[in-house]
This record gives sequence, C-alpha cells and structure tokens, in this order.
Amino acid sequence: MRLALVALSLWLAAESPEEQARRGWELCRTRQFAAAAEAFAAAIRADPALATAHLGLGVASSELGRADESIAAFQEAVRLRPDHAESRYDLGLAYEKAGRLDDANRELQRAAALKPGYAAAELARAAVLVKQGQNHDAAEAYGRAAASEPGRPEAWLGLAATFGNLERWPEAVDAFQKALALRPGDAEATYRLGRAYEKMRRPADAARAYRRAIELDPAHAGAHYGLGLACVDLGSTAEAIAAFRTVLRLQPDRAPARFNLALALLAAGDAAGAREEQRRLQELDPNLAGQLALRLPPASP
Repeated sequence: MRLALVALSLWLAAESPEEQARRGWELCRTRQFAAAAEAFAAAIRADPALATAHLGLGVASSELGRADESIAAFQEAVRLRPDHAESRYDLGLAYEKAGRLDDANRELQRAAALKPGYAAAELARAAVLVKQGQNHDAAEAYGRAAASEPGRPEAWLGLAATFGNLERWPEAVDAFQKALALRPGDAEATYRLGRAYEKMRRPADAARAYRRAIELDPAHAGAHYGLGLACVDLGSTAEAIAAFRTVLRLQPDRAPARFNLALALLAAGDAAGAREEQRRLQELDPNLAGQLALRLPPASP
C-alpha cells in the first residue's frame, strides 16, 4: 500500500492541481479514500486556494475516520467559498458526526438558506434539531424538505415521527400516509401509523395498520402487541389472545405481553390460564405479577 501511494505521489506531481483534484474525486467514487486523500493533499500543496480540493479532502478524511482533519478541510473549503451551499452542508454533517450539534445546526441552516429547496440540508438539520429536543423547529425543517421534494419518503417519515414527539397525532397520521403512498412495503412505518391511530383512540384503524405491518413483517413483535391491545379495545378477545401469544413466541421475556395475555384469558373465562400466566410473570416482573394477582379470582379448592 505504501509503495502504491509513493507511485501515486510521483504521478500526481506531473499533473496540474485541477487534474489532481479530479483524480481525487475519481478515487472517491471507487472508494479508494486513502489514495484520494493523497491526491487532494497534492492538489492543495500546489494550489492552497483550490476549494474543491479542500472539499474533497474533507470527504476522504471523513470516510477514513479522521474527524478533525475532515472538519478542518471543510472549514477551509467554506472559507474559500462561503456561499457554496454544498461545502457548508458537508461541514454541518462533519460537525454532527463529531457531536458538535450547535455548530452542525448553524452550518446546515446556512446551507439551506444559500440554496432554497435544498432538501438534503433541511433533512440533516431536522435530524440535528430532534437530537437537541427542538421538535417544533425540526417539524418545520422536515416540512420544508417534504414541500421541496414531496417524492422523498424520508422527509414524510421524519415529519411524522416529529409530529409524534409533539403528540400532534392527526398530523402524524397524515404524514405517515404520505410516506406509505411512496413506500407501501415499509413495515416499520406501517406499524408506527398504527401507533398513531392507537394514540388517537381509533382501535379499528390501528388494528388495520398493525395487520398490514404483520403481513409485511410477520416477525414484527411490536405490531403483534399493538394488534393485541387494539383487539382488546374492540372486544375481539380471541384475536387478542392469539396476538399476545405470538408476541411471547417472538419475545418470551416481554412482561407486558404476558400481563395482557392473562387479562385477555380472564376476559375469555379462562381463569386457570390467566393464573398460569401470572405464575410465569412472577419470574419476569414481580410488580406486574402482583398487580395481576389482585385481578384474579380465587383458585377453586
């Protein structure tokens, strides 16, 4: 590898800085990031004001896990071209990766301002804002991304999740539906649509969404559990029991599922089955088992 880089250095020395930078981008496209970083560094040595070389060095350094070098390179690219939205976007991503969320928010906001309709910058900034607990601002950023590129399901999914954080459930449902119109096979999004319906106390709609999620992913324990709860609300006790049993087959230690299975069995008139589930629950969660014991009828002598 070292000999290869030495040979590359000799080759690059015969090229112009622009050619060296182009070579670096070609190497990035084939994921040869160490060689790309050498090409960009050679271009910078020959022409320190070549912004595209600094940008490329930032990309290559990030891929190589060199966070400080990546940030420094992107900062120089921004200094040389302060109105270049993509450079600020890349710097924002590097800051986020380094955990510098305030800096990331600032650069991504500037990138979006420099290039109206820059959905990638809005999406990245929204994710940062969610991490910072700024859900109202995040919803606005996701909304701008969705408005500029309505065919991007991740914009609608991010918007839906943020509305969920804000407990704005009708808007969350609308955003999930828009996402699923673009990505109908997304089991997780379908499950989360069911959760939104559940929060709105619409058990029939929730059950329909959970059943669809199970069709897409039969091993989705959360969807089976949600279906069980919805069926309890709908009075479909047999289906609830089957759903909770499936959860426990997939996740035997899920104590709330065993608790709710026992209640469903009790509602179906199977007190003995409920007591058996209470016994098993005692090993998983004594507190829940104690609550359940208070609801059970005395055992027959």
